[in-house]
Amino acid sequence: TTVTVTRAADVTAVDAVLQPVLASLSGTVSTQGGQPLAGATATAEVRGVKDGQTTWTAAGTATSDASGRYAFAELSDGTYRLRFARTGYLPEYYDDQTDAAKAKTVTVAAGQPVVADADLELGGGVVSGVVSGPSGALPNIAVTAYDASGQSLGSVVTDAKGEYYLFLSPGEYRLRFDSANGRYATEFYDDAATLATAKKVTVDRSLVPKINATLAERKSLTGTITGDKGAAVPFASVSLLDPSDAHVVTTTNADSSGAYTLYAAPGTYTLDVFGGNSYQGKTQAVTLTSAGGKADVSLSLRRFIHGAVFAP
Repeated sequence: TTVTVTRAADVTAVDAVLQPVLASLSGTVSTQGGQPLAGATATAEVRGVKDGQTTWTAAGTATSDASGRYAFAELSDGTYRLRFARTGYLPEYYDDQTDAAKAKTVTVAAGQPVVADADLELGGGVVSGVVSGPSGALPNIAVTAYDASGQSLGSVVTDAKGEYYLFLSPGEYRLRFDSANGRYATEFYDDAATLATAKKVTVDRSLVPKINATLAERKSLTGTITGDKGAAVPFASVSLLDPSDAHVVTTTNADSSGAYTLYAAPGTYTLDVFGGNSYQGKTQAVTLTSAGGKADVSLSLRRFIHGAVFAP
């Protein structure tokens, strides 16, 4: 579009919208065996200088798809350092460098597509298995790995089929299996009751399959927490205590209707209920049999004295 300018008048409203010219950078991330690797993160880092020191700052990220392909949506012309990472694999820089100082940079410019591929090395091993209960596979069971000192070094939750895959560095581990709501008894591999007696699992740079567990189902204690005139006390704190030393065996909160469910092994316990500042707390003995148990609890309202104090 041409614009004519004369001495007679100003020419206004000659606007323009500039479109950024973006470069194209893409590639494929795979395993060292040549299999496409989905879910890997590629980070493009741009070089800068701060306080006289060279710095590298992330300018964009891209995630590989099911075919292992990644592509940056928006990158300006320039020189970048590429870093590739994925859970369970050793991170590396382009081109096959674990040392950032040795990374090969790539220069991109509009209209000149650049391809940079990466193949990642398995960073350790993968422990896998299935966790089941009396009725079949158990989802949402936490699987935790401990080292020789008892430190937790990794955890994962079973999927809908009860399966889990836990990425670990090479070494020896003991595994713990437990449910968040306490419905199933905690155990250690292989059918051990304590961490000290658990069987060790040796992990190298490969798959360690069939580290399975079958958890026993605990018995349930159910009931309803009520207050004044039988009205429900919602969200009350309900705990089972060991009567020998008063430690908490398991705890939960009642729902909006005052109903609660706790899980524990058969035995005698102290039931401790706290309904908030408006109610007096209450404890009582309860017994769980092989059939479970039921305990409804009625809380008394606290009585308050109101008044004012005046100076003589």
